[in-house]
Amino acid sequence: MRWVISAVVVLFCLCDLDAKERLLERDTGPDEIMGVFNLILYDGNAQEDIRALAILDPVSDRVEVVPYDPPFEYRIVESLKARDAIERALHFLSLQTDVVSYRFKRIEDQKGVPICYEIRPFYLPFTYGEPDVLDTVYLKSGNKVDVYIELKPSVEKTLEGLGSEGWIWGN
Repeated sequence: MRWVISAVVVLFCLCDLDAKERLLERDTGPDEIMGVFNLILYDGNAQEDIRALAILDPVSDRVEVVPYDPPFEYRIVESLKARDAIERALHFLSLQTDVVSYRFKRIEDQKGVPICYEIRPFYLPFTYGEPDVLDTVYLKSGNKVDVYIELKPSVEKTLEGLGSEGWIWGN
């Protein structure tokens, strides 16, 4: 069922692209992240939800970054220095089970101007079928960026007990 919802969200995003700019995602490192940020801690409906993600939204720009989900699925910690925001993000993400590493991404516009930064957990590959479980899309319209966060369809199937090769995981 969730894959149907994911497909509808993706189709909605694609149909509305003329009004919104799809932002680019580039790998980066923590040393590149400087300034003061609002830290968005996204964990879906519960701490056990593997859709965990941290977004660092610069305070200095006038662009608001918001997950395209109900407010109870995320919280915002305002005005943190980069180092503090990264430490809090890593602590938050480390609460997930089976996390082995993290990926830092710079989210930028078509001209290469950074809009925000993302930190996502990587899991043990055999837990969910692959280490990176999320599909994210960043769409900018004016001074607002909507972030669409979904599980990859292959991960959805694994969680439904189908596994990537028909195996039933977790039994």
